[in-house]
Amino acid sequence: MGKWLLGILLLVIGAAAYALIMGPKISENMGDDIRAALQNQNYDWAGVEMNGHIATVTGNAPSNDAARGAVETAQNTVCSDCQTDSPWHRVLSDVTVTTSQQVQAVEPPAATVESPYTFSVTKLEDGNVTLDGYVGNAQERDSVLAKANTAFSESVQSASVEIASGAPDENWVSVIEQGIEELALMDSGRFQLENNNFLIHGQASSAEIRERINNFASDVPAAYNGASNINVPNLASDVIGQVESQAICQTLFDDLNEGTKIEFPSGQSDITGDSSFDLLAEISAAANQCQNFRIQIDGYTDNTGDTEANQQLSERRANRVLAYLTQQGVERNRMTATGHGESNPIGDNATAQGQEMNRRTTFTLTQAQ
Repeated sequence: MGKWLLGILLLVIGAAAYALIMGPKISENMGDDIRAALQNQNYDWAGVEMNGHIATVTGNAPSNDAARGAVETAQNTVCSDCQTDSPWHRVLSDVTVTTSQQVQAVEPPAATVESPYTFSVTKLEDGNVTLDGYVGNAQERDSVLAKANTAFSESVQSASVEIASGAPDENWVSVIEQGIEELALMDSGRFQLENNNFLIHGQASSAEIRERINNFASDVPAAYNGASNINVPNLASDVIGQVESQAICQTLFDDLNEGTKIEFPSGQSDITGDSSFDLLAEISAAANQCQNFRIQIDGYTDNTGDTEANQQLSERRANRVLAYLTQQGVERNRMTATGHGESNPIGDNATAQGQEMNRRTTFTLTQAQ
């Protein structure tokens, strides 16, 4: 064995021995530091149990505020034996609050308060699933992720689930998990919550699945406003509930308008193609489901031909869409149509693909006055 290998081995052995000898001592001293801090803050009822770097606060607190204060004191205590001025440890709570009515467990408070409080689950056509949003604690996060992995057969590709306070009530996670179960039955779609409002929308293979999801949206805890917008091939739209969130309504319109577009013959403003009218039927249903919001219809062209002619063409096309939606029962006074010609391109007009991207109709929702 070379001298350098022997030296590394001796260093490793020495580090391990130091950890074995000093680790328990540092943990014991950390416990003493926390106990002293609790005493200084008059939390005489509180104790602490150390297990390595894990400090568990114990005791019977006289109030919720006292329980939270003790946990926060433990979290903020600095280790006097550590080479750092920041907390060295992790704090758990086994504190109970004793009142004349109940004894309840108290968890450490969430780090932040989020408003609006949101959550979304998206299932793509290829089966991949993403989760994004907030829950109240680590146990709730673990529960939601376990439910998603089970319901979607381990197809969750991305999960950004953060811990924060601000949930509308104690049913938040239950509603999320029910939504996950329903979304798993669909071919593709999205389940989106904002505070106590939610919408589940997308594509289902049968009327039976749609009926089940509609029943879910209709039968929710009293504090929640549920809605569904499920499309089934060869069946008319059947939507349930009103959507009270502008952000959720905008996402609904964006999802409907993605991948399918309203088609017009070259240089003309007459709507053409079955897919165009199918999309407009879905847009009409969504508009009537989002009655609290105005709809801005914007038309764009590519750069082929005269600039002024393109401007006028985009205006005629946007107004033609507005007129069709009015015929479908969308209130005329909620809609505005504007043509932008070849301005604001999203693709490269030097390519056929880019020009195709630039010929588009978009829908933007704003709060009704």
